Amino acid sequence: MKRFIVVLISSIYLMGHVLAEDVTFRASAQTSVVAGNPFHLKYEVNQRASNLRPPVFEGFKHLAGPSESYSSSTQIINNKVSQLTSYTYTYVLAAEKAGTYSIPPATIDVKGKKYTSNALTIKVLDKEDQTVSTDSKDEYGISNRDLFIRATVSKSESYLSDALVYTLKLYTRTNFSIAPAAGGELPRFDGFLSFDIPEDEYETNILESYNGLNYRVYILKESLLYPQKSGNLTIEPANLKFNIKIPSRRRGISVFDQLFETHQTVQKNMSSNALKVKVNSFPDGKPSDFTNVVGNYNMQSSVTTQKVKADEPVTLKIIISGTGNLKMLADPKINFPADFEVYDPKITNNLKTSKSGVSGSKTYEYLMIPRFAGEFTIPPYHFSYFDTSAKKYVRKSTPAYTITVEKGDNDQQSTVVTSFASKEDVKFLGQDIRYIKTENLQLVKKGNYLFGSRVYWLIVILSTLFYAVIFIIYRKRIRDNANVALMKNKKANKIARKNLKNAVNFMKKGNQESFYAEVLRALWGYTGDKLGIPVSELNRDNITSIFQKHSIEDELIGQFKSLLDTCEFARYAPTSVSGGMDEVYKQAIRVISQLDNKIRKVK
Repeated sequence: MKRFIVVLISSIYLMGHVLAEDVTFRASAQTSVVAGNPFHLKYEVNQRASNLRPPVFEGFKHLAGPSESYSSSTQIINNKVSQLTSYTYTYVLAAEKAGTYSIPPATIDVKGKKYTSNALTIKVLDKEDQTVSTDSKDEYGISNRDLFIRATVSKSESYLSDALVYTLKLYTRTNFSIAPAAGGELPRFDGFLSFDIPEDEYETNILESYNGLNYRVYILKESLLYPQKSGNLTIEPANLKFNIKIPSRRRGISVFDQLFETHQTVQKNMSSNALKVKVNSFPDGKPSDFTNVVGNYNMQSSVTTQKVKADEPVTLKIIISGTGNLKMLADPKINFPADFEVYDPKITNNLKTSKSGVSGSKTYEYLMIPRFAGEFTIPPYHFSYFDTSAKKYVRKSTPAYTITVEKGDNDQQSTVVTSFASKEDVKFLGQDIRYIKTENLQLVKKGNYLFGSRVYWLIVILSTLFYAVIFIIYRKRIRDNANVALMKNKKANKIARKNLKNAVNFMKKGNQESFYAEVLRALWGYTGDKLGIPVSELNRDNITSIFQKHSIEDELIGQFKSLLDTCEFARYAPTSVSGGMDEVYKQAIRVISQLDNKIRKVK
């Protein structure tokens, strides 16, 4: 009886769950088919329905259907019971001729309410050209036209830092089982920064017509490439290995053996084609604040308050959103008032990598603490980028913010920073007159005084020397600050350590892509700052000659370039890097330390 009650309660719960479940009505079919070949068009609804009204299948022959099927399953996850129900209506269609066709939405009734499905787009390929000659086959009956890999890029001409999509595909006309094998080599993408496109962003199994033949195509890898130098760049071929399961062909095979067909696995090496990409330099007329940012962006800013007391925090927020090379966006440089204590910005990334590029937003939050009363202005921040579609530079700016700072509750002696005298300056006038004392006088013997004594002149000389030294140091610091290249040279090591510290944080979080990006930023940033060369003018091709001009040994140059290659390849295929992130981090510290010693000795 107890078991019956439990089953009854569970059934009632499931029925209530199904009744409360939202209705979903979805259409699905192959995205590419061959003209004349039948394929299935399915409509699925998760509740019992009626009166299915399909659209007109323009461009397709209706061969059969709809046939109806039903499936149901129950899941119990973490003591939560759910029931999945599906009613499927299947049509069999065939395309009449090649082209791209749309199938409009269908409608269906569920409990008296009408629901609409999604529309579909189907690419129809021509039948194979029977006049196309086939290459000679190997011992396993496979020709180079039956099985090969091919690389493509979304555009053969681009701009610096303008994303293009690299796609590596496997083409097959065989029915053999094919699986990637270890030992392959992917391109290094010299001259590009690369970011993997997640597999859920592209189809891995499609039909495609190529050179008159139809292939089943599997996408092996898609990546976003950002050119880092102008000119004609080459993407080297990919060299991959595949295991192919082929039925054994033995003479004299018995009828009994035919029931248990055996297979043999053979390994085949395949190489893709090389690719050429023409990269154009940016046109003339660059804004002064342009930093090789390409794409289409918007910018917003705000402050938490514009009226605050001294020693109370204010937050400036800047949001840059859009599509482009957001991952390489430099942090905003803002000239905050000198009397503000400003902390490093909190950076929040909300980015997504897809075929259209890196899209999303980067948010910068600056915490500021004004220390004195007065009126202060946070100047506008200007952000420029190059719009490749319009082929022009675009500049975005934030507004200027005026912050009114009042005296703090516990700050009775703060000076008001204005161009006028403050009323607070006279608050002690009632206390600055003192009576002449007539009692308990302490008289000093004549001739026993400090002025004119040896101690006096010693203090004067030492004070003069002290202030002279301070003045010389201060003037030198002013000159050094005016020399931007010199300041970058002095701070190169400090900035590199900061980038490597960020890399350690990413390593602890297991964020491999950001870790290797920070290591690369540390290597290139240190080199550019130390040698006084803009990072945009540094690349793997010219770094050897630049280091040699500064008497850096070939061995150290090789270690630097090897580390660059390791980081670049790790961001493309991180599982193939030997030693892991910890070893790369140690190598980066060692290489930067050795470079710092060598460059210091040369100078």
